[in-house]
Amino acid sequence: MSNNPALLPYKRGNLLLESLTDAERKRLLTGASEHVLEIRTVLFESNEVAPYVYFPLNGLVSLVTPMIDGDVVEMAVVGREGVVGVPWA
Repeated sequence: MSNNPALLPYKRGNLLLESLTDAERKRLLTGASEHVLEIRTVLFESNEVAPYVYFPLNGLVSLVTPMIDGDVVEMAVVGREGVVGVPWA
């Protein structure tokens, strides 16, 4: 079997969650629900506490920041390998 991730079978789900044991995943996801988000849905603003933690199952979440001139710049992208909404401090 190849070690090239592009050639491995596709697994639907969040890779971070899949790396946990069944017990850890169950404890973490107690009360969780799955939602389909529309394109350009704002999950939270940078000066707010995120109301939820998001584990993307497919698609991408863009982390953006406004510039002084009003433009918006994409600072990072999170896919099904990560999590969004966890506070830094």
